[in-house]
Amino acid sequence: MRTLLVIPKYSLVKHKTYNYVFPLGLAYISASLKRAGYDVDCINLNHTEGNPLNALRDQLSMRTYDVVGTGSISINYHITEAILNTVKSHPSRPKTILGGPIVTTAPETIFNALKPDIGVIGEGEETIVELFRRNLSHDVAGIITKDGMTQPRKPPDNLDALPFPDVVGLGYEERLENVNASRGSLATVSDFPRSYVLITSRSCPFQCTFCWHTGRYRQRSIDNVMEEIESVVRKYRVDFLDFTDDCFGFDKQKLLDFCSRLKRFRDTLDWKLESYVQLIVTIADDEVLSALKSIGCHTICFGFESYSPKVLKSMNKHITPEQIDSALKKTLAHRMTVAGYFIFGDPAETLETARETIDYWKTNSKGQIGLDFVQPYPGSKLFQYCLDGGLIEDELDFIKHMNLRKHINMTSLTDKEFNKLHDEVLQLNQTYFKNNAIAMRQVRTGKDVYSVTVRCPYCNTLVEYNNMYLFAYLGSNKYVWAVPVLCRNCFMKFRVTSRLFYHVYARYQPIASRILVPYISMSNYYREHTMRQVDK
Repeated sequence: MRTLLVIPKYSLVKHKTYNYVFPLGLAYISASLKRAGYDVDCINLNHTEGNPLNALRDQLSMRTYDVVGTGSISINYHITEAILNTVKSHPSRPKTILGGPIVTTAPETIFNALKPDIGVIGEGEETIVELFRRNLSHDVAGIITKDGMTQPRKPPDNLDALPFPDVVGLGYEERLENVNASRGSLATVSDFPRSYVLITSRSCPFQCTFCWHTGRYRQRSIDNVMEEIESVVRKYRVDFLDFTDDCFGFDKQKLLDFCSRLKRFRDTLDWKLESYVQLIVTIADDEVLSALKSIGCHTICFGFESYSPKVLKSMNKHITPEQIDSALKKTLAHRMTVAGYFIFGDPAETLETARETIDYWKTNSKGQIGLDFVQPYPGSKLFQYCLDGGLIEDELDFIKHMNLRKHINMTSLTDKEFNKLHDEVLQLNQTYFKNNAIAMRQVRTGKDVYSVTVRCPYCNTLVEYNNMYLFAYLGSNKYVWAVPVLCRNCFMKFRVTSRLFYHVYARYQPIASRILVPYISMSNYYREHTMRQVDK
């Protein structure tokens, strides 16, 4: 069965783009199908010029495919819709299969709206192979079709039995040669980072109310993970390992053993190999942090969420404010970057609980922790809470317009109190960026790419960043831009801005944000409708 996998274009621009999170889910699907002996092509729409739908049509016309598969998260509803409609309208009429969180979190709603031939629910490696072996039968476990949902499929227990993700088939090598340095944690690795994304476990041992997971928490063996790392690092001269596990290193001893193995391998290389992980605060002691530092880990992302015990309990976080405080301070003491947010608006939130978090943040964050509001993402307990309480009246409408909506008041606060808290958080986020640093030198070295020199507002070191894509709210330009970076000396996080951005936006952020609302709405209108158009 000849198959085409389609990677959605996540940034809806007409030029090629490479600064996106690599889609591991589809890479595992591709690898599973290839190992089973099926003919698989892939088109990564991020790597196309012009309207990506035209590139998809051209690909469909070059070869005749029996099946076209795609998948994404809910926020990419409109590009997913455009891909499926383009495939279904093509004269070759291949069957369409949709997977990923977009269909897993709301199977019936999404299937009825997007109308693929088959929707794959949950982890799809075993499901997709069985579907192909049984000629797309509608009674395979773990799918939804016009005949309804079949029985759930248990996620694979032995992750070591899965093939390594087919990143090369999805355009990894092209991305590797073109990614910019201005992508968050990559900003300190090198001016031309060569990153590899991987996952060492699936799901999470916890069930936070704002999140969703498939199945129980499972880990790959250290041997299996190291085999994957060793197979790609030398071949592609990878200098950055991006571990995307929701809960990296839940087992402390296993984490320490893994770090020891990776350090031995790292010591055999003649170039730096650095890494990024997401860690739970309960495990972030000096021993673990030292071990992570030894494998070149310079950034750790924590799920802080709140400093109120009441809200943490409501979120089902299983952590305490004291553990948050310890993780933050110890990580900074080890000269490692802290990534994370405090999020407001849980149903248990009150003015008092919000003040607990804000007061701690003001005193201890050192400009490293962001502030935001919790979102009821599809599939989460909060999403169901909003549906049951009438806060979300139309499930599909909410999914289609998530980017355009204001934060939902799920608390017992009055709308006036909630809006006041919202405005305060908006203003405090400007305090979070109090360490803006205006670029001292800015030289264009390519299309929308610059060399930028700045003095770190923390350690006063002069740092030069090359190969930087300058993100601007009104399109890439050399006058109004802001780029988050990490200091390459002290590893503190701050934002480099143009002089105009600093004086106009950063100093009057609440007012500027309100002025930008029409533009943001227009951008989302573009997101919803551009993919349905054909370039003239």
